[in-house]
Amino acid sequence: MGVWRPPPHNSYIFSQIDPPKQSHYHRPLVSPVAFEGSEARAVDVQVQVAPGLPAFAIVGLPDKAVSEARERVRSALIASGLALPARRIIVNLAPADLPKEGSHYDLPIALGLMAAIGAIPPDALTGFTVLGELG
Repeated sequence: MGVWRPPPHNSYIFSQIDPPKQSHYHRPLVSPVAFEGSEARAVDVQVQVAPGLPAFAIVGLPDKAVSEARERVRSALIASGLALPARRIIVNLAPADLPKEGSHYDLPIALGLMAAIGAIPPDALTGFTVLGELG
């Protein structure tokens, strides 16, 4: 990928540019489940803390209770002495085509966010299935 510069002496110059710094989702840190009738399907909670205007978004087909987890998670982290960074926080609940319903995503989101900001080791919860409501 290059950047076009004005042509000196009738030639075109493409100079190499640094690739954009990628802010990435952390690997799935916490795995809750979504209930479909009597079956439980695995869900991955991925958290990204990126530069930008402060925001807290939850994506991945959340219902109203899951979307309200933002406030419950924020309140629980503040009560435990942690402050949310003044950055853009995006929580991805994968797979995106599976509806996420209920407040049992609160704890996995909080733990994923704590790992993303460095409050707990990122690999501390790998391999665990976590469900829980915060309040």
